[in-house]
Amino acid sequence: MARSVRLSWTWTWSCFLPSMSWKAILLVLIAFITLSDRVYAARVLERSDLFHTRTRLDRELNELQGYLHNNKSEQGTFVPHKDSDGKLQDALQDLYSIHRGPPQAFFPNASGYYFGKMSMWNQSHTSAQQVRERGKAVWNHTNIYAGLRERPVPDSHVSRVYGDMTLRGIASDDDSLTTTTLEVAGVHVMRSGRIFLVGIPSMSHDPLDIRHVLGMIPQEEGMFLRNATGQACLADIRARIERLDHVLAHWDSKAPPVLPDLRDQSNCTIQMYAQMMPAGPKHMQTELDLSERELSNPTGLAVVHRAPQFQLNIIGVSSRCGMFLETDTLLGKSRAQFWSDSRYYIAGMICVVFVQLLLMSRECERIQTHTAITRVSGISLFIHANFDAFLCIIHTMLAFSSNKFNTPGMLTIGFMTGILFFAFECHLAVTAFRQHSELAQEAAAAAARTMTPGHNNPAQEPLLDSEEDSSSDSHVDQSAWHEYCHILLRRIRYLREHTSTSARWLIAVIAFWMLAPFFPVQFVFIFLLISSSPWVPQIYCNIQRRSTGLLTSTVLGMTVTRCYVPIYLFRFRFNILFFDPSPWVWLPIGWCCAQALVLVGQNVAGPLFFLPRSWRRSEHDWNWHPTPAELASMLSQDRDEEASHQADPASSFELGDCPICLMPNEWDSATAPSSMSGRSGYNSSIVVAPCHHIFHKECLIPWMEIKQICPSCRLPLPMYE
Repeated sequence: MARSVRLSWTWTWSCFLPSMSWKAILLVLIAFITLSDRVYAARVLERSDLFHTRTRLDRELNELQGYLHNNKSEQGTFVPHKDSDGKLQDALQDLYSIHRGPPQAFFPNASGYYFGKMSMWNQSHTSAQQVRERGKAVWNHTNIYAGLRERPVPDSHVSRVYGDMTLRGIASDDDSLTTTTLEVAGVHVMRSGRIFLVGIPSMSHDPLDIRHVLGMIPQEEGMFLRNATGQACLADIRARIERLDHVLAHWDSKAPPVLPDLRDQSNCTIQMYAQMMPAGPKHMQTELDLSERELSNPTGLAVVHRAPQFQLNIIGVSSRCGMFLETDTLLGKSRAQFWSDSRYYIAGMICVVFVQLLLMSRECERIQTHTAITRVSGISLFIHANFDAFLCIIHTMLAFSSNKFNTPGMLTIGFMTGILFFAFECHLAVTAFRQHSELAQEAAAAAARTMTPGHNNPAQEPLLDSEEDSSSDSHVDQSAWHEYCHILLRRIRYLREHTSTSARWLIAVIAFWMLAPFFPVQFVFIFLLISSSPWVPQIYCNIQRRSTGLLTSTVLGMTVTRCYVPIYLFRFRFNILFFDPSPWVWLPIGWCCAQALVLVGQNVAGPLFFLPRSWRRSEHDWNWHPTPAELASMLSQDRDEEASHQADPASSFELGDCPICLMPNEWDSATAPSSMSGRSGYNSSIVVAPCHHIFHKECLIPWMEIKQICPSCRLPLPMYE
């Protein structure tokens, strides 16, 4: 199989690189074969590592069984690690102080998600080697995110706990965000709410050894808890062996593993003592058990109340790294309650996307004519389409990685956002881009027709590769790389002049997303800035076109519905993406709402209501209803010179026929001034276009609703105000 892959790659390189020499092709093939061999060797090495791990787990299982049965020969050298530091014992006394009062009710299942902060302090005598073992992980003033799962041990009152903890903090040396993931395993004593965990960084050289939990059990708990904890440890080791055997059995279908970067790893083995806060008096234990069973396996036979939030305190010690750890009260929510609450988000998101579909479908039905399309900004629609495409991808991925009960809802959201992207927003954006491009080409063609014969603009003529530069003789002595630069610039200029606007935008978007792995922070900042500014291009388009393109209901509806996702992710603690709550989310939301208010003001008070008159371009304020004197002065370039010296300018020329209805134009309202039409306040039944063509008002206005060009010369026309 590997040989066939290499042959296919050889054929691919020989086809796509015909201009390269055979030496270059040979070097590329040698490099590829070497790289593939390294990848294959890494895969074989990883497989051998799995066999070594399998052997190590078998040894740990036998030693643990010998320890539980007090068999010194089978136990080998295994002795559970204990920490006898007096400082730790004092902290544990404060942690377990809740057991000194009356009996309390505790949650029977610790499976859930926890959030909080963690602090660290050094032990009494910390060596330099212990500090080096900490690596570049941030242990002090760190945000902690824990996801725990629990499996009960049969015929006992303890459960096996496993999961991971993510530590996020700012490094002191370079102020960078550092993330460290701890793999944890342990036991949960259900009757007392105590949790004993052993954690180790996932990038550490040393494996996780759950047997250290046996040294954390207090002596006063008795032999029964010791045996139950041992059975939980045996169940954890057997589960690891079972997963490892499954991977080895299906190894051929697995992708080659990626070896982790262990240069900055941390090797801190941490023993963590956790205590869940009680949920109430002892008589509530039955209600808590019923609620847990109903959430885990819904039957509908019992009516349960909403479970309160978990509260978890953790104290940790690492003798290998010489540090103590302590967390604030971690707030948590059970996994069953978390996925149950996510249904409310799914229902709300479906309603939001449904409203967006209705709004955009109405806009697609309304925007059909050339004039209506040119009033809509393609960039604004493209921003909305890009955001919905991103939502479609995210919800589709969540559908296959989240709880199975939420898979249909996530797929529904992904499907609806995909329809919104492909069928409506993307279609409107492409149509708007095409219409704006055609309008620009018509304007350029009209400008070219006004040029005198023989006056050519060389800047508008593309320079092809076959064309020779007139000054090539003077550059004979230049280096080859300089010539290559000139050729590259000419090709870029040619592609820029002969590439459509849609293709340019597509290339820009692809390049933008390709920069994400290399500049993640800058990418996120730019993406948030663009996503929170969807209406800025539409505001500019309204100012430029002197008209509004979108309905007020569409602007307000899309703005309000767009705020649903950021508010859920950054204001709700237990969101499906586990984002940190941040008050800064109101800044982009306020910015987006301000844009919507400006658009609404443009729809109500005019596109230029917020601009001072000194900033308005007077050339766009075309006077559609000039007086006879103004019209005579306007047409003096095309008429005889003496027409402008007549006493009565209206009698010096005829208005001609309307090119649309072919009926004569008359000054029937020439003596009726009005303050509502035209800059001069002169109202008449005829209108004069900037190209000096004269039309009936009742003929040209309906025409401009269809296409914003002159019916006679095809020149673009400004908006009629």
